[in-house]
Amino acid sequence: MAFGDGTWRVLLGPNHETVRARLRARRASRRGLRSGGPASGTPAPPGTSDGLAGTTGLAGAGGEWPRYIRGNLDEMPAAHASAGSGAHATTAAGQVPDPRAETPAFDVLAARPRASGWVRTRRGLTITVLVVLVGAGAVSIAQSVARWARPATSPSTVRISEVDLVGAAVLAATDYLSWDTSDRPRRQAALHRLAAPGGTIDGWDGTGRQAADSATAIGLARLDDERAVVVTRVRVTPFTQATDSQATPPSTSSRAPEANGSSAPPMNAPGWTAGQSRWLTLSVQLASRDGRLVVTATPALVPAGPPPARYSSAAALTGASDESFAKSTQDSVAKFLESFASGELDFVRAPHARVSGLDRAVTLKKLVRWQAARAAADGHEDERVGTATVIWELPDGAGTLRCAYRITLRRHEDRWLLAAVDPEVDGAAS
Repeated sequence: MAFGDGTWRVLLGPNHETVRARLRARRASRRGLRSGGPASGTPAPPGTSDGLAGTTGLAGAGGEWPRYIRGNLDEMPAAHASAGSGAHATTAAGQVPDPRAETPAFDVLAARPRASGWVRTRRGLTITVLVVLVGAGAVSIAQSVARWARPATSPSTVRISEVDLVGAAVLAATDYLSWDTSDRPRRQAALHRLAAPGGTIDGWDGTGRQAADSATAIGLARLDDERAVVVTRVRVTPFTQATDSQATPPSTSSRAPEANGSSAPPMNAPGWTAGQSRWLTLSVQLASRDGRLVVTATPALVPAGPPPARYSSAAALTGASDESFAKSTQDSVAKFLESFASGELDFVRAPHARVSGLDRAVTLKKLVRWQAARAAADGHEDERVGTATVIWELPDGAGTLRCAYRITLRRHEDRWLLAAVDPEVDGAAS
């Protein structure tokens, strides 16, 4: 079968002509060994006179062989070099070497071929992908084993979602700012459902009538994974009582309050006239207890706006109180709170302090208690902290609310000024 140049190029590479010439010379050499001389009718390869010995037609310029052929020629047996002259080389035993024991015809390269750049790149990418896959698998298996070995997280350590906190705060704010002096058990039942077991959160004095609605959350500050303070904005409508003969008498029914009843009174009850609605801002502290959210401190009226990014702990007030300092600053704190209620803080606010007021939503009826903490030994005397319990009076005779605050005072030019007013977050008002 005859092959074209293209087929030989595929089989033997770009140097196929040189290889083919050598093959022809080797075949002629073998025929000469069998017949004692060159085969009849077979001309010697161009440039040769005695078989393979003295071959010059296959050599390049200057009579030199290419490197990949010259290396193999140096290793050829001497019998091949004298095959064309008829004088056969023999071994010591007088035997003619077997031509079939020669180096294979295709063994023409002296060095192992080197892979191309594309092949090496492809091999490197394959190895890299395999290493990445094996590493990813090992990491995935390690994570699975770690999850199996890790104990299950208890419900008490799960971070409470903001949706749950906001929903509970809106509900609590609506019930807390709604009351009816003629139906106090209804409110008590609603707040009992909201409060922590054994706790009381009612700061209402039991007088007046007010309905709350349209509550919405405007800020949230987390104390830890289980506690948070949510600031809500609530619309309230006060009611003015008519004459005693027309007013609804206090409820004397022994019927148990509804399980899901609200503390809001009916809007069209006889003997009451609805007044002008207004907005109040209420701070509600929530915590997770036994799988449900409860109110853990008496809610307090606060300025409109988001809560502080971080509440100071009231733990510093658990130590000995400074009665002398509290007594000397009692009147000043009362004036500060009056200004806090009206929102006129320009002359009582400490420099660089960010204190906002209630903007006349209430008026100060009484400062029930002012307790100052003793200054820390490593602290400075120019700033003092204490707790104040106050009674706010709402307009239109709607009632009063008791609230507790953490007051920070700062001395400026030998005068104590108001530096901060925050709702107390570690217990109900007393």
